[in-house]
Amino acid sequence: MASNPAYGFRLCSVGKNIIKRSKPKNYPAKKVELGQTIVRVIDENSKILVLHYNALDAKDWTDFRYAMKQEQATIKVFPNKLTCKFLSDTRYRNMTPLFRTDTCLAYGNDFDLKKILKILNTNDKVQLIGGKFDDTLFNRHQVIDYSKLPTLEQARAELVSILQQPSQALSGLLQTNQSQLSMLLQGYVDQQQEKGETDPPPQAE
Repeated sequence: MASNPAYGFRLCSVGKNIIKRSKPKNYPAKKVELGQTIVRVIDENSKILVLHYNALDAKDWTDFRYAMKQEQATIKVFPNKLTCKFLSDTRYRNMTPLFRTDTCLAYGNDFDLKKILKILNTNDKVQLIGGKFDDTLFNRHQVIDYSKLPTLEQARAELVSILQQPSQALSGLLQTNQSQLSMLLQGYVDQQQEKGETDPPPQAE
């Protein structure tokens, strides 16, 4: 019988030399919807952290989710195989190597990375694997280095401070010169007044 290109071939699980035909895997509607949700979460959030968790019980999960939520980060567990499958056809396919163990995502747009890393450092059951910031993929060490950079607000404040320094110096110089000029004028006026008081009145002719 001729082979059908719509089917793939694989060896049976016990390793015998018997070739069986297997249909390509078709995901049910619920899994397709979940896969689309995974892509949407990564696409709509500028800050994504991939975390490895180990031996977290129900209370650990509750405490961990609450602590992260306080810092505006959402925690979600997605199936690794499904995640890799749906990311493989997107621009985020380079993230798939991060999903090789028990993983969860921490995501958001407004969380402070330094505060998030402090939470992770105090939890020995959760470790950082890597992350995505905007459209750039980071490994664990790069995420840590990235957290040491100033925030956009801090960078703007520093830039404004630098730009204001020349004008502040000029303003200070003008104020100093103005004060000195006022003192000189006042001294001259006082001197003239004293001179007028000590000089004899003019004699009538």
